[in-house]
Amino acid sequence: MTPEYNEKIFNILEDEISKDKKDTGRKGMDLWIIFVLAQTRLCLDIGYEELLHHANYNKILRQLMGVEISFEDGKIFKYQTVVDNVSLLSNEALHKINDIIVELGNGIFKK
Repeated sequence: MTPEYNEKIFNILEDEISKDKKDTGRKGMDLWIIFVLAQTRLCLDIGYEELLHHANYNKILRQLMGVEISFEDGKIFKYQTVVDNVSLLSNEALHKINDIIVELGNGIFKK
């Protein structure tokens, strides 16, 4: 809904995750899913095993990631996929993104 902020956030994600890497077509996760799972891990202060459980069985989180409309349609993640992809995004990058989100929220709620 806010292209300016979307661009800022996805630039950080791309710099942190995709920079200097070939697009090999390896199965994994898109930037949005990695971001949602990394934020979930950071906010809940959980390990990868519990994150995997949330990624596969938490219906609201799965809908937020865009991988589940109904359970039959959903994508199931494997442990190593979660670890390999989520670990690419550092806590510092997540804090930068959180600052952008707070900036956006301050602009909206000052009205």
